[in-house]
Amino acid sequence: MATRDGDLFYMGGNPRSDRRVVILDRTAGEREIVLPQAAWVALAASPDGQSLALSRWEGARRTLWTVTLATGALTQATYAYDTFKPVWSADGRQLLFTHFPFAPGAPRTSIWSVVPDGRGHIEPVPVELDAYPEGISTSLP
Repeated sequence: MATRDGDLFYMGGNPRSDRRVVILDRTAGEREIVLPQAAWVALAASPDGQSLALSRWEGARRTLWTVTLATGALTQATYAYDTFKPVWSADGRQLLFTHFPFAPGAPRTSIWSVVPDGRGHIEPVPVELDAYPEGISTSLP
């Protein structure tokens, strides 16, 4: 995936294996983002290009994380059982993602949101059950 500035982010390797995240900067060249070894999948750059959101696959469990590119600081954004495919809101204040809650009476939506710093609770976004946040820029009210 690419940012507005033309930086290219990619992950090499099998999706369920330990992967590395690399930035290809048009002027500075290649730079690896140092992350703990894990099955990192589904990355998304923040609108300002300063952070990445990623899914971490651990067995059957997927969680969302953010990494600040300047410092390498890694933050867990979700703790729910299965959260994946992050997309940043247009203003960068929310992460939208796919989540299928298993609890009886849980909201019938597959799109949820959370603040990227991991200090908030996940919240359902009122859309149809089969909607996914993949590949869109979103503005929340």
